[in-house]
Amino acid sequence: MLKSVWLSELTTSAEAPVPEWVHVLPATTQVGADGRKLVIDDLKAVLENTLARSTRVYVSIGHNDDYGSAAAVGWAVDYALRPDGLWARVDWLDTGKAAVSSKAYRYISPGVLKNNKGVTEVLYEIALVNAPNLTLTALNSRQDTGDPDMDLEKMLAELRSALDVRDDECGPEALIDLIKEAHAARVKAEAEAKGSKEAHAVSHDLDGFVPRADYDALKAKVDELVAGSAAQLEATIAGEVDAAIRAGKVAPASREYHAAQCHTEGGLERFRQYAATAASHFEAHAAARPVVREPVKQLTENQIALCKAGGIKPEAYIAELNKGQI
Repeated sequence: MLKSVWLSELTTSAEAPVPEWVHVLPATTQVGADGRKLVIDDLKAVLENTLARSTRVYVSIGHNDDYGSAAAVGWAVDYALRPDGLWARVDWLDTGKAAVSSKAYRYISPGVLKNNKGVTEVLYEIALVNAPNLTLTALNSRQDTGDPDMDLEKMLAELRSALDVRDDECGPEALIDLIKEAHAARVKAEAEAKGSKEAHAVSHDLDGFVPRADYDALKAKVDELVAGSAAQLEATIAGEVDAAIRAGKVAPASREYHAAQCHTEGGLERFRQYAATAASHFEAHAAARPVVREPVKQLTENQIALCKAGGIKPEAYIAELNKGQI
């Protein structure tokens, strides 16, 4: 490997006089201010080689010709691969903090090791200097002091996972397209759902629906009329049968039978025809007093069936029957 020193700008800000993260290597090959070339084929591989060689790269004031012997003013303790290159989180010693916050040094220079083809393979040193060479992010620009896990690669990985695609089949541009498609699908679904609700609301007009209170009041009125009609029919049948008993045409003991027959379809009319033509076989009852009945307390099976068929409450029917008792 060949030893090479490269320079890049480094400054501070009022918000962060000593930045936590520093930009140490560009993402791709760059030509320095002095014309020398920093060749980077695979920045991820450079980071892996660096970590394999040493977990911490030291930060020094200036480069030391005696490789690795410079006094450390800080240590790189974490790294992040970002779109613009490799960043390092520095644990500054007091000497390093003083050098940076006082602006005694305004630039940073990465010390790298190259192979025999001139390709960068290892980052071994981060030096504070005053002669810029490479174009890297300055220390006085706004720094991302957040969690390195929130870098672009991390976010892209999370997006790929959420969209269920592999790294090798979906780059950043394809991810953007997928996100746009997902957003468009969501907007469409929300619009369809909103349209369905509006259509449903419009369909609930008075042509097909009535307020519940109005329906209940109308039903109660209908029930009352039906009950009154049924009670009137019951009174009519009772009157017809009782008249026939008084005329001696029907035996008193058969009263319930004839009343039940009158409740069948067409039964009342048939009974009237019979009573009109039948002879008086039971003269002893011709002058009998009107039949006196006890108040109705329980309906017969026929009356119960009539209530069920007409949707009448049994107690309402009994009340109507007792109104006409003699």
